[in-house]
Amino acid sequence: MNIKSKAVQGSARDDDAELLDLCRTHQRLWRQWGRADDAMETADLMDRCEWLSRKIIGIPAFTVSGLAAKRRVMRQSEFDDPCRLIESILDFDAERVAAR
Repeated sequence: MNIKSKAVQGSARDDDAELLDLCRTHQRLWRQWGRADDAMETADLMDRCEWLSRKIIGIPAFTVSGLAAKRRVMRQSEFDDPCRLIESILDFDAERVAAR
């Protein structure tokens, strides 16, 4: 493997760094939400998870791991998507990942 190939591989992993970080945060909050006993804490965690889900859907995925993490969050969030906007975004992400 030459230096250029290593640079491209490294940048591919870094492309989804923010997305993967947000997905990990969402997973952590989701688990806390499932264990929360206090109604106010539960409401706060629900709001934070929903906000993160909306932010995550707006960030393009560039790697297989980024796309997989994004899909997990969208499945958990169970957004009502009558116009199939989220489905379209995930399809565009999949095309982008496949083109790399």
